[in-house]
Formats: sequence, C-alpha cells, structure tokens
Amino acid sequence: MEDLIKKIISKHPKSTAVGIFVFLFFICSTTIINTPQSSNKYHPEIKSAEIDSDTDSSSTDLTYPEKAEEDSKYQDEPKSDSSHSLNETIPALVKKTGSDFSYETPGNVQLNDKEILVTYVRTEKCNEELPEDIWQQEWEAKFDLTSNTWTDKVREISSCLGKSKQDWINFNTHPSRFSIETEGSQIIIRADAQDYDNSLIMKDTLVIKYANPKLVTANEQITHQSSTDNRFVQAGDGYANLRSYPSTEVEVLAKIPNGTSVTILSEETNSAGQVWYKVQVDDKIGWLYSGLVN
Repeated sequence: MEDLIKKIISKHPKSTAVGIFVFLFFICSTTIINTPQSSNKYHPEIKSAEIDSDTDSSSTDLTYPEKAEEDSKYQDEPKSDSSHSLNETIPALVKKTGSDFSYETPGNVQLNDKEILVTYVRTEKCNEELPEDIWQQEWEAKFDLTSNTWTDKVREISSCLGKSKQDWINFNTHPSRFSIETEGSQIIIRADAQDYDNSLIMKDTLVIKYANPKLVTANEQITHQSSTDNRFVQAGDGYANLRSYPSTEVEVLAKIPNGTSVTILSEETNSAGQVWYKVQVDDKIGWLYSGLVN
C-alpha cells in the first residue's frame, strides 16, 4: 500500500497529494466511528449511577448536603401563626351616634394583642303595625392596636322592601383615632370620626363598653371563695329578664320566674342611673335589674 502511494505521488505530485489526504481522512474517521465506546468499568461511580437510575429514577437525590441540611432546619421549626386568632366572644354594649341619629344595641367583642373586633346589628322597624317587618344592618368595626386607628364596614341583612343580603361595604375607609380607658370593671372604647385631612368630624361617634376580661375571672373566683349573697326574683310580670348587659336595650338570655334564688356576683350603675346586679342562676350568668330582685 505504501509503495503504491509513493508511485502515485511521484507521477502526480500536486493533484494526487490532495486526493490522498482526503482518502486518509476518510479512513481515520471511519475507524473512529466504528471504534466501540470505552466501558464504564473504568468509572465505577458512573456505572453505579446508571444502575441506580435504571432501578428507580425517583430515588436519585441530587440535593447538595448543605442545602438539604438548611431545608431540614426550616422544616423542623414550627410555623409562625400570622393569623393572630381572636379570643372568645365578650358581650358588649355599642352606642352609635351620627349627625341626626343615636342608638344603643348589644354587640360582641373579640380581641388579641394586635386588634379588637367589634360586631353588632342595627335594627329599625319599618312598620309599627308589623313588628316582623324590620330593617337591619350588620356592622363590623376593627380597632388596630398597633397604629391606634380604626375602620368599619357594613352590610344590609334585611330591608323594608324585603329580605336583602348585600356584600360588605367599607364605610369608614379612612383610619380614625380611638382611645381605650378602664372604668371599674369595664373597658370603654371611644372612637372618633375623622376626615381625610385628619380633621375631626364627630367625637365619640362609636362607644363600646365590655367587661374587662382580665378581671372577670379573678372577680368570679373571689366571689365564689367569699360568702355568697343569695336573693330571690320578685317581678310584677311573674318573671325577670336575665340580660347580657346592664341595659334594657340588650338581648334577653333567659326569663327567670318569681321565687328563683339567684347569686349576686357584682353590682353596677349604668349610664341611665339604674342599678343592676350581675347574677348567677344555675349555669347561667347575666344581669338583672335590681328592682326585680328582693
């Protein structure tokens, strides 16, 4: 083969050299292509990876040790509770005042260390002859204890034209200021209405009163430890209304028949000058007007 190539080159030195070069390149390429690939036996870690992949591709863990350790650290840590769940409901008395109206209604208070949520329903009669024909609004006021501002929203749950269930509407959208004070065993929230330039529209437009949750438990424990003051219901109607708050404007929890023994837990004079008793009747705790207890 070598002698043949030399003879061809000696006769055609220029043109033949190029052809032979191409021929040799073709031979070498064919050899490389047909050469078997090197066995993975020289690379045990590669062969092992292929076997593991064929066996169970889902079990291959490509996570770096440092990353896996960091992820497990966060998985072991308890998730922080960002919802700040509210505590149990506390009965309240809500007084709402506007430019041409004023009313009191029972409500509920829920609170935690971040906010106080007050809910109440305003009810008005549409027709004096039809007591069941009423107009009602459900209100929700939120007091932010961090910024010391409050906002509220409202929705209509029934109307004089028929039942109505509307979506919530933001009423006091501009955050206004409020204050919290303690009066005896009560907490009082006084909320002002302010304009967008923070000018005062109305002072004490919303006033909420409710029992101090920190004192209720302590007072009840002291009362049970001390000698009890038992009295009897004696009302002209034959029963007394046990109410959720010392006011005739709030809901009735139960009707207590005459002659029933009640335990006096505390005494309070409301804004109307009426004396009320906080009493316990069996497993119920509420308020009775003092004039109905002997």
